[in-house]
Amino acid sequence: KNRKTWVYVSGLPKDVTQEELEAYFSKVGFLQEDALDGNKMVKIYRDDEGKVKGDCSVCYLQEASVELAIMILDGAPLRDSEPTTTLKVERANFSKSEHAAQETHKEEGKETKRKARPKGENWERAVKFRKQKQRQALSWNEEGLEDMGGPKIVVLRNVFSLEDFRTDPNYLSKLEHALIEESKNFCYGIDGIKKLTIFQKNPQGVAVIRF
Repeated sequence: KNRKTWVYVSGLPKDVTQEELEAYFSKVGFLQEDALDGNKMVKIYRDDEGKVKGDCSVCYLQEASVELAIMILDGAPLRDSEPTTTLKVERANFSKSEHAAQETHKEEGKETKRKARPKGENWERAVKFRKQKQRQALSWNEEGLEDMGGPKIVVLRNVFSLEDFRTDPNYLSKLEHALIEESKNFCYGIDGIKKLTIFQKNPQGVAVIRF
């Protein structure tokens, strides 16, 4: 595995779910998928009783997403309804997280074995297909958006100030409309917006557009 594409996250609420983390961290990049089952590579660490310990590891497809996750999500709340509960996002230190991962294989106080991976032509074909799919999802290309295949991500900074949201209760909808209209100009020739995420509490005024 490419260790440079992992982030380590602490400060998770005890009732956090796999789906919640996948949706949250995919805001800034495409998550790596397991080559066999296609599940997103988000590992929540648990204690011997199976309870969430408060940390996890997340694997992205590209290292550039790690930088974005640290820049945008570090210090940000996982849930808007709990603004004082913020996350610590950093590059994964595998001397620490690999040790924690070993503990997660315990169930009811006993060490469990990993499921044996099937072998054979069908399994190899499935793995090859998933790897191809992941390669197609890579969207970072310094040569320009027009030459890229598959999904695309654009990161914008300094598009708003925190004061804008404090002074205008309708500012979010106005900003969303403005960004959608403006994206038609700087992203001419590619498909429309699939997702727009505005990080209202980010002091750098960050918005992420996925095409």
